[in-house]
Amino acid sequence: MTNQQAYLTGVEAGLSEIDQMKIALELILKQGGVATTSQIYETVEERLGKNVHLSDQGKHTLRRVINTRAVKATYILPYDKSNPGWQLTKAGEIFITNTLGYSVGRIRVTARTLVNFQLALKDVRGLLDLYQKAHVTGKQEQGLEFFKRSSLILTITAWETFFEDTFRICVIEKLRKVTSPAEMQAAFNVVAVDWYTSISQKHSKSPKPPDFVKWTGDGWKQIVENRLLDDLSDLNTPKSENIKTLSERYLDVDITAQWGWGNVSSSQARTKLNKLIQTRGELAHKIGNYFEFKSRLKFQECKDAVGFVEKLAEQTEAILESLL
Repeated sequence: MTNQQAYLTGVEAGLSEIDQMKIALELILKQGGVATTSQIYETVEERLGKNVHLSDQGKHTLRRVINTRAVKATYILPYDKSNPGWQLTKAGEIFITNTLGYSVGRIRVTARTLVNFQLALKDVRGLLDLYQKAHVTGKQEQGLEFFKRSSLILTITAWETFFEDTFRICVIEKLRKVTSPAEMQAAFNVVAVDWYTSISQKHSKSPKPPDFVKWTGDGWKQIVENRLLDDLSDLNTPKSENIKTLSERYLDVDITAQWGWGNVSSSQARTKLNKLIQTRGELAHKIGNYFEFKSRLKFQECKDAVGFVEKLAEQTEAILESLL
């Protein structure tokens, strides 16, 4: 019995170019419409068999299949370095769904933010793997603590980035679709009150009569969007209370009330998130006592935090998408 690794092209391993393209399209659709080249490599390699990997030539061929064959068939958009990642078109969604005979997903406007988040967590898991391997070899705990601290800080940073980006995309998409301020009454009221207060208190920068043209037609949408960007910029921490406030303001619903899965209630999810964010703050802003080598941050807690935040992000993305 041997664990020798083999490096082959997809065709040498029994997958035709069209097979590889279908695998890539299926993955992209499962992820909501976007995937990285490395994710496609990994997914194709999973179909090659144990201990079989794509050779350099195999990777080159697969890139060509995607960048030429799939793009020419209009299944995937041409690569855009300013907006990296392979993006599925509606034609590609229809093609792979018909080919499979069942649906594995649909194109979602928030797909990129969730994929970015999952890739960030992959790095975090890499840190924890390094910690565990070093710990097993018997290295002193003193030299390993930064792995755990870094993992939790990066986990919450990934959550913060994910929420801000996903929420912004969803609200702007909703703004694009609505036809009346009544469909976003809470957000409209906030910006209207801002203008009214500024005028009534005669601030030096109060709106002048010509500024009222900004409200005509769909102009109010840009005013709401500007306020949204300001609110997200001022977001101190992505804890449940702040998310509740923002979602009620811009989406007329408390999305945190819809959190919960398995044995985890919405209340427990909110409490868990807030506790992790508090711990992140302590780690990021307070220097520990380096004369005390034993950390109160346990490996399993860090590992559980990654799984919890990943589940929370997936559910949040699904909730936000459903509101569109």
